[in-house]
Amino acid sequence: WVPPDNFHITLKFLGAVKEDTLADLQNVLQALSVKFKPFELLLSEVGVFPDLSAPQVLWVGTRSAELEALAKEIDSALEPLGFQLEKRSFVGHVTLARLKRGRIKQSWFDEKMTSFVPQNIAVKKITLYQSTLVDKSPVYKVLKHFRFDRD
Repeated sequence: WVPPDNFHITLKFLGAVKEDTLADLQNVLQALSVKFKPFELLLSEVGVFPDLSAPQVLWVGTRSAELEALAKEIDSALEPLGFQLEKRSFVGHVTLARLKRGRIKQSWFDEKMTSFVPQNIAVKKITLYQSTLVDKSPVYKVLKHFRFDRD
């Protein structure tokens, strides 16, 4: 299971970022943050990646127009800095667990689906994280928060 302190929604995975790109990256995120106002989203879906036949990630997700717009803006704004545009569709989600192959049964998944209670969460900022793998598990360090400024 993912520790609750590590819960987050990835808007764009950046991979390795060169030190000389970090300031420009932060400037872009700061400029974007003033274009958005805080919003709420509903975590209302439970799912797995890639699929139930070989699940690797258990997640809870959302279909939020505001979140999708934010992810799209970030994706477009970072392209001039050398980051590739995302080819996959955005799926706003929080990873709950990383699974070993074949470690989930349909009956267990169905039970979680029916017992899950949707949750509203407030989205007030973008957070830039540094992610480091330690013993095959990510450790996140906050580099900077970018609060939404638009009223």
